[in-house]
Amino acid sequence: MDEPEIRTPGTFSLANTLMAAARTVLFAVLTASVLIVIFGSQNVRIGFLDLKLSIRPMLRAPGVTEVVFRPLGSVSANTHKFPARLTLSVEEIDEDTIVDLASGRLTYQQLAAQALEKSGPFFKAFAIKILALGVLGGVLGAVLSFLFVPGGRGGLLAVFLKRFVLGTVLGGGLTGLAVSGGLMYFTFFSFNPSAFRNPRYEGLVARAPELATMVQKGIKSSDALADQMFVLSRNMSEFFLKLNRIRETSRMDGARIRILHVSDMHNNPLAVAIMRALIITLKPDVILDTGDLTDHGSPEELEFIGGIRDFKVPYYAITGNHDSVEVEQRLTREFGIKVLEGDEATVKGLRIMGFGDPKASEHFPKTAVMDMPGLHVLARRAKERIQGMKRKPHVLMIHDPVASRQLLGMAPLILSGHTHNALIQNRKGSVYVNAGTTGASGVRYFKNNVKPFYSMAVIDITLGIEMKVDRVTMLYLDKLENDFGLYTKQFD
Repeated sequence: MDEPEIRTPGTFSLANTLMAAARTVLFAVLTASVLIVIFGSQNVRIGFLDLKLSIRPMLRAPGVTEVVFRPLGSVSANTHKFPARLTLSVEEIDEDTIVDLASGRLTYQQLAAQALEKSGPFFKAFAIKILALGVLGGVLGAVLSFLFVPGGRGGLLAVFLKRFVLGTVLGGGLTGLAVSGGLMYFTFFSFNPSAFRNPRYEGLVARAPELATMVQKGIKSSDALADQMFVLSRNMSEFFLKLNRIRETSRMDGARIRILHVSDMHNNPLAVAIMRALIITLKPDVILDTGDLTDHGSPEELEFIGGIRDFKVPYYAITGNHDSVEVEQRLTREFGIKVLEGDEATVKGLRIMGFGDPKASEHFPKTAVMDMPGLHVLARRAKERIQGMKRKPHVLMIHDPVASRQLLGMAPLILSGHTHNALIQNRKGSVYVNAGTTGASGVRYFKNNVKPFYSMAVIDITLGIEMKVDRVTMLYLDKLENDFGLYTKQFD
């Protein structure tokens, strides 16, 4: 009878050897990938740019390259076949560059080209770092794989010192090198920079192709452009004549305070020009803005309407669903605009209270989708706040009518925006005014088949023992069509 074969801990069969090798490769690949994902980025300062480059494995092809302009958005394209995401992030740009971008003197494509042109040594250092992470991850994965060897945990050091184990660790390092090297090689081997001829845009950067298309359409015919400028000039003259009639009639009947109510500018610089004309001609005592000054919630967008910082009139605003915390902070810090968030301000005895939109509490980047539950919570919070006050506000500002209409009767005058449709109503003891869109929906003006008007409201009130709304005049104009108008509602 044959004696049974006795295996010692140092004896390995071919099956055990193959299993150990497979386990080592698996752990090496996983650990190398994890280290690359967590630590696989490189920061550098090149000129006026703070850059960050990273590469990440993807689950499926094709691979993507994105150039991120924080916090303005990103430009991306499917540039390579290997499943990996290559991200070049412009973390910070100096203020002069921001102004150049806002004014159109510098395009995002030019900025991306400058970043790529100056980053040769940066890419070399990045490649070395990725390769090192791969080797380190492979070695670490090979060591960790021995934790799953029966009895390996207790004598890990003794097992590790064996020649076979040292070879396995070396194999893990080579596996990690293959992972990181393959990731870099196959990503750049199939890289096709021409893919950026048809890029995808996200965030504020998305304006770039639309504005370029608009400019191209606008300059196809110099005669057509001259005709448009003639119509605009003629209509502006007619508009100012109508403004003068408001000034002459309103101030004579004893209205003590005049409010200029604007809303939903959405970055449109022409809105600032119209507001400036109204301020000069109608001399309002206060400007009340019911939100959506920006379109994507980026504070840099405020450069498009930067002229509002020069208005010599008290200016109070609330945030809309397209605004953000950063927009609110910059308006307060740099523009001298008081942004109301459940607090009260007083101008010539007029008590003004405002509540920002719940979506504006999100930090950029953000989405502006309506937050219906949040609006109902906002309405309840505003109602409780007002009911607990000894003196109710004269004017209440809430961006979205879903919330503001739940507060009818809580203040003599309630102002809102959001819908881009101008409206004047007298309901449940409140005069309700929606200024429409002072910026004609911003860039969406050019997307919509039905073009919205630039609209704003002039509200004349009298303060006595109680506040009385005397007159609301809605002004609207189309910058290209011969359509300027006024609608006045008188209150007894």
